[in-house]
Amino acid sequence: IGFGYHTEITSSNDFVVSLSRGTVDSGCSIFECTRESGYSFSAGIRTAITERVQSKVMLGYNDGGDRYMYDKKTTANIDITYNFSEVFDVFFDTKLLNLYEPFYTFGVRAKF
Repeated sequence: IGFGYHTEITSSNDFVVSLSRGTVDSGCSIFECTRESGYSFSAGIRTAITERVQSKVMLGYNDGGDRYMYDKKTTANIDITYNFSEVFDVFFDTKLLNLYEPFYTFGVRAKF
């Protein structure tokens, strides 16, 4: 679960911050999984390229548990989003863990 805040810098740019908390099952075997939880914080700039396309450039910190891939990592994110409506969008996100290990995400998102 996460929360965010944004404030306008210019007519097409916002300053954005977010704080999230999550749980992941890691180290799973046939009999059990290790459940770990952690948090992430990020801040950056969101830009409206067109009415439906926006991009984000963010810096963040993740603390996700000892075995979780995001544990104690500084991240840089570049995200591009196409908004179908105010609620649904599709996105592509590139995250650099410790600022050099790439991790890619593509998906559909619902915003409330």
